[in-house]
Amino acid sequence: NMSDGGGRRSLRSSRNTRSAGLMRASVVLMALVLVLLPAQAVASGLCAPGTTPQGEDCMPCAAHTYKADTSNSTCTACDGNAASPPGSPAATSCTCNAGYSGPDGGT
Repeated sequence: NMSDGGGRRSLRSSRNTRSAGLMRASVVLMALVLVLLPAQAVASGLCAPGTTPQGEDCMPCAAHTYKADTSNSTCTACDGNAASPPGSPAATSCTCNAGYSGPDGGT
C-alpha cells in the first residue's frame, strides 16, 4: 500500500507530465496549422499581426520572432534567451528558454 503522501506526489507528477505533453502538442499543432494554411494576400500592403510581407502574400512570422501591428514591416526577433512559435502576434509570445526566467516579452 502506498501512503497518502506518496500517492499525492505520484498523481501531481502525473498531472504535470500530462500538462507539459499537452502544451508541447498544442505548439506543434499551431505550427502545423500555420504551415498548412494558404498564404494571406497582402491587402493595401499591410499584413496582420503575426505575419510579414513576402512578395504578394503575407506569411507567418518565423519561429523566435513576432509582429504585433498591422503593417508592411518585418517580424522582430525575440531576445536572445527567449523563443516563440511561428506566427506570433505579440512580444509576450516570446517566453524564456529553459534555464532563464523573466516576464514574457521582457528584455
